[in-house]
Amino acid sequence: MLTVLKTSFFNRNAFFTHTIQRTFSTVLGKNKPWDYTSKFSHYPNTQITLVLGSQWGDEGKGKLVDQIAGEYDIIARCNGGSNAGHSVVATINGKKAKLGLHLFPCGALYENKINLLGNGTVIHFPTLFHEIKEISDLGLKPLETLKVSSHAQVVTDFYQVIDGLEENEKKGGVAEFIGTTKRGIGVAYAMEKDRIGLRVGDFYGIHNDPIKKKKFQELVTSLIRISHARFNYLLSPEFCSNEEKERWDKSTNIPFLMDRYTDYSRQLSKHETVVNTMVYMNNAIKKFGKKILIEGANGVLLDTEYGTYPYVTSSCTLSAGVCTGLGIPPRLLNKIDFNVTGVVKAYQTRIGTGPMPTELPEKENTELALKGAEFGVTTGRKRRCGWLDLVALRYSHHLNEFDQIILTKLDILSGYKEIKLGVAYQLKNGKILEDALPPDHVSYDGLEVIYETLPGWEEDITGVRNFEDLPINAKNYIRRIEELTGIFIRWIGVGPDRIETIEKMY
Repeated sequence: MLTVLKTSFFNRNAFFTHTIQRTFSTVLGKNKPWDYTSKFSHYPNTQITLVLGSQWGDEGKGKLVDQIAGEYDIIARCNGGSNAGHSVVATINGKKAKLGLHLFPCGALYENKINLLGNGTVIHFPTLFHEIKEISDLGLKPLETLKVSSHAQVVTDFYQVIDGLEENEKKGGVAEFIGTTKRGIGVAYAMEKDRIGLRVGDFYGIHNDPIKKKKFQELVTSLIRISHARFNYLLSPEFCSNEEKERWDKSTNIPFLMDRYTDYSRQLSKHETVVNTMVYMNNAIKKFGKKILIEGANGVLLDTEYGTYPYVTSSCTLSAGVCTGLGIPPRLLNKIDFNVTGVVKAYQTRIGTGPMPTELPEKENTELALKGAEFGVTTGRKRRCGWLDLVALRYSHHLNEFDQIILTKLDILSGYKEIKLGVAYQLKNGKILEDALPPDHVSYDGLEVIYETLPGWEEDITGVRNFEDLPINAKNYIRRIEELTGIFIRWIGVGPDRIETIEKMY
């Protein structure tokens, strides 16, 4: 049965204002999906595998990357910064460990793997070194495995203050409130585009090069002077608390900054951590035939160009970001075995503001969030929850051409008598959308979601390791997603641990 639900734009509590039972022949049977049964993955024979979040982030990319990282030589990040959060659970030296990583790539828990932060990332070094300590406490040596791009932008503490103050300003109604993580990511990318930002190469080496240290101090002084001129109004009591003002004063103190980055330079130089990652990656691929695993940050629907603008992140979250964020030419990717794996949560979630057509009403929303532990790794905020949106998934597939997907957190849907799939949108003007997002955020107002309802299952599936052992309704749910999207589901997550994953071969 197909159900249409009319929604009000961004009204989380009014998403189920009324229900209309209606059948749309255009949704099913109009275009026969590709023969997904023939779309076998070529992992682990691929030289480069890219893992992308296909939704609004928080899909469980970290678990997959951590799980398959053992098959690769280099684990790299090409975009974003500490606004990304990966929960990784594994057994290290006989003890179960859980890490919330924001910057360090997910090869962190493997020995003898290179972990690389590309030029497309923006790096907050206090966060990075905090994670290095946490990983070191597990008995590993992360700094010996880390490579950082000399071209990556630096996120300073005062960027984070600016980020938070701008959010305070937007709450006052001067602009659309986005709901950022307040980690300074957007500010760093904005400074880069304005050509006044700091790059890692600017401070690397200042611990033993007086001339370079003097030049870096000049850059820092200029950046702080410009920031004071541009953002001084945000330091008024209207937007800025006493605590935020104290943090601003400390983070713009030039002697403090010089001491901090001199120490970072000294630590990074011990293992020649900072490199030109473009040269490093091209040599790794062409000269040495290294196998590379790339973990995308955030999610496709948060892409600056193609996401639900303006409620998006500040970097390219698509497969195209591999080229700009790591310096790998598109033609090189065409010559080698390049695989794109999408990560899809078995239901929909989103943090922050912005449209989410399949969002559940408040009570059911909270129940699903509690059941799925849907609280942000980076911010701790409760994620908004809803049914799986296949329109958005098809749209993501158009932008990235997934070879296969992993469906995560299927175990969270156990216990539901009925499960819905959002298979199409009907706009206020009557237009049906099956594989594209509305053209502007105003078009979400009055949008109706067309649902297909499937029977659920009661069984606990966390102990299942073979696809055939899943309850029949769980298998039907997976097959239906494949039929309606044309994407082969290769893996199914049934729990947070590495081993709690089913590999489906057909």
